[in-house]
Amino acid sequence: MDTTISTYAPAAIGLFLVLCVVWVLFRIVRALFRRKPARFDPVVEPVGVTSARQEPRLVADPPAPAVLSPDHGDIAALKRSIDRLADQIARLEQRLGTGEPRIAAPSPEPVRASPPLSETVIVPERPV
Repeated sequence: MDTTISTYAPAAIGLFLVLCVVWVLFRIVRALFRRKPARFDPVVEPVGVTSARQEPRLVADPPAPAVLSPDHGDIAALKRSIDRLADQIARLEQRLGTGEPRIAAPSPEPVRASPPLSETVIVPERPV
């Protein structure tokens, strides 16, 4: 018996077409008996008519708010906190390097004063 694709091709095509027709009929019946949700049209507010021409301004624009810059006290406090953090890191590195298991109490040394702002030069790493 010679079974090639040409033997079953007409039957396969016919079965495929029957399944397509059944699927279409099923979709039609389902659409007929399905409840339709109530549709509400969106509320469309009329758009105001705007003219393309802009009137000249008779009053000058208010000045932009001034950018607040930190004062000397804020910068000095920030530098002191950075110095304290650097000291804590140095003590931690020493403790980890010596293998000391206990936590050392913070040293009672006074906080170093930062140089005045006029002597400090801040150089950015990259251009602004």
